[in-house]
Amino acid sequence: MPNILEIKTTLIRHRYFPLYDAPAQLLSFAAFNLPLIILSLYFSMADIGCYSMILQLLLIPMSFIGSAMGKVYYKQISVAPKYGEDIKRLTIQSLRLTSYISILPLLFIALGGDYILVAFLGAKWHMAGNIALCLAIWSFPTVLTQPMLSIFRVYSRQSYLLVNNLVYFTLGITSIIITASIFHNLLLSVLLFAIIGAIMKFCLFYKIMRLGKLSISNLPRIALFLWAIGIICLSVRIYYIW
Repeated sequence: MPNILEIKTTLIRHRYFPLYDAPAQLLSFAAFNLPLIILSLYFSMADIGCYSMILQLLLIPMSFIGSAMGKVYYKQISVAPKYGEDIKRLTIQSLRLTSYISILPLLFIALGGDYILVAFLGAKWHMAGNIALCLAIWSFPTVLTQPMLSIFRVYSRQSYLLVNNLVYFTLGITSIIITASIFHNLLLSVLLFAIIGAIMKFCLFYKIMRLGKLSISNLPRIALFLWAIGIICLSVRIYYIW
């Protein structure tokens, strides 16, 4: 049986987990699920069904990368020297893979994948294509950053993750409530939420790059080119749905 001193030492050593990790995870979970509940108060079940289905489709890469690659990355960097080159090398390896995989859903939707979705699902699901265009900008940085969030734990910077999730939750939920109640426009509500989410996720990405001592030059040029093409095409497509 551990004595009181051992318990106290363990609590002090891992104090950041209950103080920051748990609230950050709770806010992230709420920011992901609460919009569905709020939108259901203002819009039809058919529209909410489109939103929910597209959300799950866009995050299939996150489920794959976040659960598999994220665990491997965390295990590797947790035993690496914090101020050596190992974490930088491991982060570059992870980033090179996620930089390609994360842009695939956005490219698919921006280059006409929304039409394929509607053709596959049927004409009654026409709203799903437009919702996919709005959510694609959010899914890209979400999938990009998810596998590497454990770097905040290694450097005991969970407080930054908590603040980021708090801002994301507050601004995102507020934007949905305001746009849904005042303009009663599902696409506008989803688009503003997606833009806020994308901005906050890119802030996380920037911080991950700083913690890993990386710069833009460490990113594959082909991936950066695909990012630019995808975002430009998506912006044009979103502009024309209005």
